[in-house]
Amino acid sequence: MMRMSVTGAFSLDDVFEALESLRTRLSDEPRSAVLLDGRGVTGEILETDRFLLGAKIAELFGGQIKFVLLLEEAYITKLDEITANNRGARLLVTHLEDEALEFLAPSMSA
Repeated sequence: MMRMSVTGAFSLDDVFEALESLRTRLSDEPRSAVLLDGRGVTGEILETDRFLLGAKIAELFGGQIKFVLLLEEAYITKLDEITANNRGARLLVTHLEDEALEFLAPSMSA
């Protein structure tokens, strides 16, 4: 499993850049599971941003990689998760680290 943390004010452009960087890193260091810890993110996340984020995760990672986005509970609407999964990705958006690790567990040995 690859784990990455992001902090600071939310910016969709910055998130897209981080996801592109992560995809490149996964090319060099293949993994079947990713946990992106965004509990340190602040600011407003618009529903359109959530939709675009889910679509981008599906575009970049498809169903090849199990992906968890860990956020503070107040930030979760599940639109990003639904959008990504409807496009073939395997994304879980949660505020619970135990739930995240359980979701990723079958992939972590790969």
